[in-house]
Amino acid sequence: MCKSIKYTASKISNGFTLVEVLIVIAILGILAMFIIPSYSEQVQKTRRSDAKISLMQTAQILERCFSDNSSYAAGAGCTDFTAGVLSDEQFYTITATTQTATTYTLTATPNSTQANDTQCATFTLDQTGAKSAANSSNVAQTNCW
Repeated sequence: MCKSIKYTASKISNGFTLVEVLIVIAILGILAMFIIPSYSEQVQKTRRSDAKISLMQTAQILERCFSDNSSYAAGAGCTDFTAGVLSDEQFYTITATTQTATTYTLTATPNSTQANDTQCATFTLDQTGAKSAANSSNVAQTNCW
């Protein structure tokens, strides 16, 4: 009787069975289904700050020019933003849709992967400091700024 017990004890294997490995893989797959989209959405929200910062910096440049030249116009010595410039992180293009002697309207439109952000697709800022945002269907959004 002692021999059979020793023989059985030496047959215990170390490691995982195929079923255990498959269960772990299935659980990881289910978790990935929820985690990856949530992560992507958070990355898009974080990149929106690139648009906001770049709009404010561009507005500051134009305001400084207005203080010196009493005009926002490119012909008065201000930088011409109508052609568009890339934001610092290059997720947005900042364009002056209006840049006259007394007014400007800056618009941030997404580039590359940020173009997938349909909730806050464009940001705008004008000389009065009015801020607005719109989704990809051009409907105003109040929670983007």
